[in-house]
Amino acid sequence: MKKILAFLLPLLVSAGSSDAIIECKSTSGRTILSFYDTDATGNFNGGELRIDSSTISYDTSADVTIVEDLKHGVYTLSYYNKNQFLTFYALPKTVKDKSTNALMYYTFSAIITPSTTDPRTQSRLNKTIQVKCTSTYNWKEI
Repeated sequence: MKKILAFLLPLLVSAGSSDAIIECKSTSGRTILSFYDTDATGNFNGGELRIDSSTISYDTSADVTIVEDLKHGVYTLSYYNKNQFLTFYALPKTVKDKSTNALMYYTFSAIITPSTTDPRTQSRLNKTIQVKCTSTYNWKEI
């Protein structure tokens, strides 16, 4: 019986969880940022930044801070892992709630800051990149 409980416990703990998917793209289409926020509560669950054909993957072992309150126009992400940095924030006046009964859905513009690691060179971007984003969370899945 203990063996069965030990096997089922991780499944029960993760039952009911789902990721919000944040997807962003620059106007040119050269920059794509996507990441996951567990249960849309500010819990980082991995992602990646792609510029041209170069990609940096972000894992969950990093030092990550997310402040999330899209209803009030707030979403920031700060990621640090060894020599990888990502700083990202929504522009509050651009956040639009397009949610339905089954789906939490927001659109917004955001900034990837110059301190972010450039996947092409592994050094700082040294420029601001503005992106258009969506945040999608299907709460009927859980």
